[in-house]
Formats: sequence, C-alpha cells, structure tokens
Amino acid sequence: VELDPRRSRYRAGDGRRLGERRNHDGDAWDARGNAHAKQYAAGVLYRCGGCYARRMFVEFTPPEARSESRAPRIWRVSDMLLGVGMLVLSVIAVTAALVVLGVTPGAPGNTSDNVAAAVATIALELLFGGAVLWLAARRGLGWADLGFVRPRRWGPVGIAWAGSYVVIVAYQLLLAAVKSVGVDVSMFDDANALPVDPRESVVLLLLLGTAVVVVAPFCEELFFRALLFRGMRGYWRLAPSLAVSGLAFGAFHLNPSVVLPFALIGVLFAWANEQSGSLWTSIAAHAGVNGVSFALSLVVEV
Repeated sequence: VELDPRRSRYRAGDGRRLGERRNHDGDAWDARGNAHAKQYAAGVLYRCGGCYARRMFVEFTPPEARSESRAPRIWRVSDMLLGVGMLVLSVIAVTAALVVLGVTPGAPGNTSDNVAAAVATIALELLFGGAVLWLAARRGLGWADLGFVRPRRWGPVGIAWAGSYVVIVAYQLLLAAVKSVGVDVSMFDDANALPVDPRESVVLLLLLGTAVVVVAPFCEELFFRALLFRGMRGYWRLAPSLAVSGLAFGAFHLNPSVVLPFALIGVLFAWANEQSGSLWTSIAAHAGVNGVSFALSLVVEV
C-alpha cells in the first residue's frame, strides 16, 4: 500500500484506488480492511503533522482549528472548586500568620517586616501552586497534561506581553478621562505597587525579585491557566473560559484598582496558552510583565 501525496486518495502500487486493489492473496479488500487502513493513515498523519490530513480523504481537524470547541476534559468541577477553596484557605492562613506576628508590610524603612512579607508571599504562591500539583497527582495527570510541553509556536508570548502594557496604558488613560469630568476615581487609582526601595536590604530585593519574577508567574499560571482555564475549557467554549478565568485572576489580587486591567491581562495569558498549547508561553509572558514592572519600580525609587 502506498500513500500518494499528490492526490486525495490512497493508491495501490499499480495505480488503482484503494477500493479496487487486492491483497497479497489476490482477494479484494473488504470494507473493514479499508477502514483500518484509513484509521492507520489518520494516526500517522496526526503524528507527522496534522495539516497534511486535509489533503487526504480522512476527516481530521488539527488542534489549531478546534479553538472554539471544547477541549479534552482533564479536570472535574469538583477539582476546580477544591482548588479555589484551597486558595482561599491559603490566603486566610498566610494573612493570619502575618497578623499574629505583627508584620506590617510595605512600611518604608521597616526592612524586617518587608522581608517577612516577601517570604509570606512566596509561601502563599507555593501553597496554591502545590495544591494544583496535588490535585493533578490525585487525578493521575502528568506534567504534559498541565501544559508543560514544547509550544507549537512562541509568537503568543510577545503578543500577550505587549498586549498587557497596552491594557495598562489604556486603563490609565480611561481613568484620566473619567477624572477630568469630575468623577472621583481614587479607589481605582491605587496601583498594585511593590514595597521596593533599592537603598534597603539586598536580601529584601532578592526575595521580592524571586517572588515577583519567578515564583508568582509559575504558580499563578499553574493555578489560573493549568487548573481553572483548562478545567473550564473542558466544559465551555473558548470565550467564556477566557472571560471567567481572567476575572478570577483579576479578583485574586484583592485590589479594586487592578481588577479590570489584570482580568484583561489574564485573558491575554489564557489566550497565549490556548494558541500555543503550552503553559510555558503564559509563564514567559507573565514573567516578562512582572520583570519589567519590578525593574521600573527600582528605577522610579532611585
């Protein structure tokens, strides 16, 4: 049996169509043999690059063309609810620990409290990131199921990264326009600033940099994209999955001034994940946005 790439049908060695050729014993192939040949060819074509299947008679839709349909269901609703519950409990536990210890984060010159707050932030991120890994192990999912695979393309990283700054600038312009007509927008004008002072401890800067540029992108993408977004895609189409997971990402930061822009940025990160088929793209975009913001915070303080 040969595959003729120049035509849309299987061909036998003597040039006749698949339905007309015979096996080695000289008997005509039955419908089951033809069906098995088609299934085998579909599998080979999928593994070798599904785009070629459209040139054959086998019905095949590559992953890029299925973005509007539901994705494979790897999470249950109970998994997502349990993950959200563990996130809430983690926030309560870390906040209670800071209160009991009398830590006042963000106070200028209070290096010890700021170091404690940075450690608490890393601990919080690791808690809910670890919760996703526990849920995955409980469900029997591997790293590839969570999205830790080579991206189909890296282009969405740049789009999500640049788009995030477009969202931030547009949001600030919107606030300025609303403020110019006499509307009080003070509660939405408080940015999610970092307690960064380059003249303070190097240890604090290293901890903050690690928390913002490394730990937060990894753990937050693991939770909001690998768990929530991928979980929703198993039940919903793309648009509602993007919107709800993005809104959850914005609400997670517990700051009214950043809920809207961070929700839109969350949509961009989820879109990058969807388009690339990999969690690494949204992690890279997230780390890029946080890294630039952290560097700018240092420059502004100087």
